[in-house]
Amino acid sequence: MILKKNYIKLFHQKVTLALLAFQFIFSANTFSKQELNESALSFAKGKILTAVKDVDAHDSEIEINFHSDDSRLPQSLRKAEGYSLSINSNKISINAFDTGGAVYAAESAVQTILDSDSVPKDFYLEDAPELRWRGISLQLMKLGQYNYAITPEEFPFFYDKKLWIMFLDFMTGKKFNYIVLWNGHPFDYFVKFDKFPEAQSGMSDDQIKKNHDLLKWLIAEGEKRNIKILFEFYNIHTSVFFQKAHNLSGEISTPTPLLEDYTSYSIGKFISEFPKVGLFITPGERLDIEHSEHWIKNVIFDAVKNTGHTPTIFMRGWTYELEYARKIVDHYPGLHFVRKFNVEMIADQRVDPE
Repeated sequence: MILKKNYIKLFHQKVTLALLAFQFIFSANTFSKQELNESALSFAKGKILTAVKDVDAHDSEIEINFHSDDSRLPQSLRKAEGYSLSINSNKISINAFDTGGAVYAAESAVQTILDSDSVPKDFYLEDAPELRWRGISLQLMKLGQYNYAITPEEFPFFYDKKLWIMFLDFMTGKKFNYIVLWNGHPFDYFVKFDKFPEAQSGMSDDQIKKNHDLLKWLIAEGEKRNIKILFEFYNIHTSVFFQKAHNLSGEISTPTPLLEDYTSYSIGKFISEFPKVGLFITPGERLDIEHSEHWIKNVIFDAVKNTGHTPTIFMRGWTYELEYARKIVDHYPGLHFVRKFNVEMIADQRVDPE
């Protein structure tokens, strides 16, 4: 509890200009079974061993086994992040449907050991989530304005790796599995462009490289904890430098050939470099509804498809009516529609019936 209090205090002190929103997305999608991620398993095992030492049980030889065997799991656990956990004095056995299940089983083992101040002699737990996606949005924006360059001057907390580790561990403990980095148009700040130099004219190559490397590190740390990174962006927005160079408004309602080429290039360049980062698309605030189908399908989706990758994509039902949602739903595999509830704190995959 002391650690959590210190964490909350530190986080509030350093993230004074960022807003956190907790999101839960109901999903009916099915997910293919994948091999367990060795990096995540090694990290999970290390957390269990640390917990064992913390309760002075290090003299006991602890055997930790990870399995991914459907025949050992009840039907109710044969889905994303499902697991069973068995602890018997000197043996901890985890059977997980996937890497997420292994991570959360290990987290449950750690919490059980620390709460009981010992390694239990006879403990068994089965668990699987009711909500497939459970996440947090971290807003890289200020004062109600979306468009800011992502730099240490604007968002110093974003570059604090110690704070990130504390935050990611907090998320894992609460079984959150994604975080959305929220910015008007973030792509240009993380990859070096071969085209449109004006889009990055206000950032040094060194700063872009630092952002690039930080994001790679953040993705790797998230994977260890079953946390996916997503980028939210608005439409039509550009980098602050592109906006200035072309004397554009911060929020643009009508596409132009230049904006289509620029947006397609920036998204494609980013996804090619970071295929594991998902997209969280806001079709508004300003994009005219008459242009939305073309913009979403032929600019954003096509830019992603042309990379050969299929990152997770969430589509917000914000200024996007049901009739338009139906026109794009089949144009990207596994597309998630997000409906807002409760002042943006809870979202739903189902298309807004209103």
